[in-house]
Amino acid sequence: MCPRGLGRSGRASTGTWLRVCNPRRTSGAATGSSRRAPPAPTYLLPPRTSAPAASPRPAHGCSGTPPGAPGSAHRGSPSHRHPERGPRPLPKAGGGRAGPATPGRGQSGVRCPLRYLAELHPEPGAVAVLLAGGAEAAALPHLDGGPRRPLAAPRRPRAVPDAEQAAGGGGGGGGGGVLADLVLHLPGHVAQRGGQRPGAAEALAALQQEPQPAQHLVRSLPARTHRAPGTGHRHREEEGGGGSVLAGLRQTPPAAGARWRRPRGGRRQDGGARAAPKGFPKLKNDTFLRAARGEETEHTPVWCMRQAGRYLPEFRETRAAQDFFATCRSPKLCCELTLQPLRRFPLDAAIIFSDILVVPQALGMEVVMVPGKGPTFPEPLKEVEDLLKLRKKVDVTAELGYVFQAITLTRHSLEGKVPLIGFSGAPWTLMSYMIEGGGSTTMSKAKSWLYRHPEASHQLLRLLADVVTDYLVGQVAAGAQALQLFESHAGHLGPEQFQEFALPYIRDIARGVKSKLKAEALPLVPMIIFAKDAHYALGDLAQAGYEVVGLDWTIRPQEARAQTGKDVTLQGNLDPCALYAPKEKIGELVKKMLEGFGTQRYIANLGHGLYPDMNPEHVGAFVEAVHAHSHHINKHS
Repeated sequence: MCPRGLGRSGRASTGTWLRVCNPRRTSGAATGSSRRAPPAPTYLLPPRTSAPAASPRPAHGCSGTPPGAPGSAHRGSPSHRHPERGPRPLPKAGGGRAGPATPGRGQSGVRCPLRYLAELHPEPGAVAVLLAGGAEAAALPHLDGGPRRPLAAPRRPRAVPDAEQAAGGGGGGGGGGVLADLVLHLPGHVAQRGGQRPGAAEALAALQQEPQPAQHLVRSLPARTHRAPGTGHRHREEEGGGGSVLAGLRQTPPAAGARWRRPRGGRRQDGGARAAPKGFPKLKNDTFLRAARGEETEHTPVWCMRQAGRYLPEFRETRAAQDFFATCRSPKLCCELTLQPLRRFPLDAAIIFSDILVVPQALGMEVVMVPGKGPTFPEPLKEVEDLLKLRKKVDVTAELGYVFQAITLTRHSLEGKVPLIGFSGAPWTLMSYMIEGGGSTTMSKAKSWLYRHPEASHQLLRLLADVVTDYLVGQVAAGAQALQLFESHAGHLGPEQFQEFALPYIRDIARGVKSKLKAEALPLVPMIIFAKDAHYALGDLAQAGYEVVGLDWTIRPQEARAQTGKDVTLQGNLDPCALYAPKEKIGELVKKMLEGFGTQRYIANLGHGLYPDMNPEHVGAFVEAVHAHSHHINKHS
């Protein structure tokens, strides 16, 4: 088959020949009419210094070797024999017409399924899929409506570069040679520094984590809506565990000159609507989700902010000698760190391991983790003119796709044990980091922008809100079952500033996420807002469109319930430092907290995250006390 793996720069993955079949091939013998030879294929990369080994010509008319390489029988035009002169531009989507298919006429006139996908996804950043062999390839029909012919025998894996061999990428993992012939450009696999994409080894390693690599790659293709000319009918093709995309390819092909349009709702900058990957294990413990929606629960669910943290010895061992943000960009490591606390404690939810500052990175800012200091921006925003350095349009799939991959991998690895929470920082909190250049006790630099540059502040906050909205929707598409928005620096704002510079964007994110989830037919997951130290705004937060309002430890449970009313679920409130107390005292504090909040419409948590020097056994005592006391209260109420 013919892969297409273009990145944002329009280039394909390093070290791989990518051939695009030309859809304008004419059919077999023509009766009484002249027939021109099929045009030479387009190769999108120059040849490697060591040419790949020849491979038999695969099905669907794609050549297995580049022109001029040993074993290549192709004789193209000089421009194709000399790729350094530059590739020919690809035909526009739907712009070509395949020749009529005739039984027994060989491969001419056949539109390659991957060429078909390439026309559906012409924009930079689209993910191409190479399903070489296996059940997926066998299921693909010819898309010009012609009769099927038997597929060729599975080809042997091509010679792979050293980087791929080091990654074990010569085959296996997906069946039918998928790993041997995959397009190495996984969605969103973008290094944060220098904008450089990973090599073959990293891409192969990431793909090998997937239980079904081919389906994983298909899932990352956005959906499209096709309108046939002369009709008013739209036909939706969506992904979903790979099966529904292949089902869409089996449908009647578009007529010549057909135009491809996005659905009216759910537009994204990286194109098309998203659908949640299917095939996840069935959820076994939905107590957290039921409590978030206000449904009755047998016990009060509990989880902890920063439950995947340095207080765990296994966390420190996994993170040893590993850069923090490099860890965040590794789906495998993020999955492992997310699962570690669940192996120790009977928690009712997991939260994906990541960081809120990946959003500024997606906007083009550099963030590094300095030991003993924390996250640091080498070049923070100082003047209004610095806003021009930020990306105005962010393709969240390209820039933050590693988070989406981690979520999908973790959902499968959880095996339905508990729900998975995705999250993001809220606009004001992200803005304060971007201007302060790191943590601050006063946030004076960031707050000065609110007074000196209110218009520029709103411009930045709007940009952040839009990116956060797309980011959270992408997390749901990847498999997140709930979302939490962290407004961690809300306490640095007074009531008036909060009303002007924080609350409007918190509301917009809730509305925007839910609107896009509906438009893209994604699950309407519960959303949590946690605005630390914003007890003066609890009533407004309860009306902001979130199912759950998180609380720090500075307000009494009864007061919080009185301000928020009975239509939202509350979460949190135990002082994190209470876990330094003896286990017996922890149990007493938990019982008092449950009596204050009640056991229904409540999710137990801390008022902030776990600290690095806390005893894991005391965390376990907290979790067990919540379950035990809530069971007892429910039983005797």
